[in-house]
Amino acid sequence: MLVLSLQPERAALPAGAAQTFDILLKATAPAAPPEGTRKRTPLNLAIVIDNSGSMSGEKIVQAREAAAMVIERLTPGDHLAVVTFESQVQVVIPAGPVTDTKAAAARVRSIRTAGQTALHAGWLEGATQAARFAAPGIISHVVVLTDGAANVGITDQQGICADVVRMAAAGVTTTTCGFGRDFVETLLQAMADAGRGKCYFAERPQDLLDRFEEEFELLRDMCARRLRLRIVPRPGVAISVSNLAAPDAHGLWSLPDVAYGASAWAMLRVQPPCGLVAGSQLDLFHAELVFQDGEGASLTAAPVVMTLPVVLAEAAQALPADPEVVARAIEVRIADFKERIAVATRDHDWDAARALLAQARHEASGNPWALATLEAIGEHVESMDSLLASKEAFYSARAAKLRLSDSEDLGDVLMTRESAKKRYLRRKIAEGRDSSGES
Repeated sequence: MLVLSLQPERAALPAGAAQTFDILLKATAPAAPPEGTRKRTPLNLAIVIDNSGSMSGEKIVQAREAAAMVIERLTPGDHLAVVTFESQVQVVIPAGPVTDTKAAAARVRSIRTAGQTALHAGWLEGATQAARFAAPGIISHVVVLTDGAANVGITDQQGICADVVRMAAAGVTTTTCGFGRDFVETLLQAMADAGRGKCYFAERPQDLLDRFEEEFELLRDMCARRLRLRIVPRPGVAISVSNLAAPDAHGLWSLPDVAYGASAWAMLRVQPPCGLVAGSQLDLFHAELVFQDGEGASLTAAPVVMTLPVVLAEAAQALPADPEVVARAIEVRIADFKERIAVATRDHDWDAARALLAQARHEASGNPWALATLEAIGEHVESMDSLLASKEAFYSARAAKLRLSDSEDLGDVLMTRESAKKRYLRRKIAEGRDSSGES
């Protein structure tokens, strides 16, 4: 079902001294079957909403509407639970089969605000509700929305994430959405990573619906989950992966879940051994991928081997560089700058933030999308808004490294073209803003 492919920066290796170069690895899903012929994997969804006092006003209005929108799109065969949390946790809708979506949406629209932020307890109740119906062939998933920091019950990241990992191992994954300017993005990112889900940022109330739309589109179009990549280098070959977190204890890298018609990817930095001789061939590595399909079955993609000829150094340098590999490598390097900008702005080190922005803009000069994302961050840096600058830089870096790609990834970012794509494929300019128009 998934197809592994390899795109080297250039089609040959130079003889002589070793040179590090990039290889783009893709795990590509097939196009979606025609509408009406594909059976969507049933959803077992728990929506967990922060209804603490800080969510009052337009925030809770938009949170209710976003949750109601998702509920109204569920169909028979899906399961739903809705949980709210403030100082206390309330199960608004216990986990069970979807029957009357309009009645469920009406109950969500009645949620009111009060109290503090028992984030861990609220998430845990949502995950426990979803776990009641977790089974192979069902996507069991928690979506948690919060605008603040955990300040009731278990509040430390390590303690919270230990439970998230446990639930993910039991088949219940977690996505987080940070809302506004006061939430702790590092905690929500850690929860999403531990829960094998995504993390979103909605800067303003009007941006929240777009985030829920994106998550629902991805769940609805899911083709493969729990992708695990193994890369086995040949002796003397050094390989690092520049866009993914470190491999697990078994040496496996995690790739994002993949929707139909999309690709998950890894940017490999490869250094062959010294002393290569022109006219020879070199096997650099082979790659293997295991994943789960929509029915929960464990599958293995056909493995791939990266073999390149060795030519004289001048001939290798004269070969054209693959434009997609070059563009993606630039985006990853820009994401590294964004991560450093997030730290600098969080520390109110504005001189360092501006210097890093200048370096990143120079690096991005040939990549219109990467440059546009830096301008969005730069607006917050120039206004010296530490909370929004750090969040936009943080989420923009993560999105660049983990986004799904499609066949139209190259070229300028025209919002008319991007807005026609599925939300999970759009190259957003501002991660915190509505992707339909970046308004």
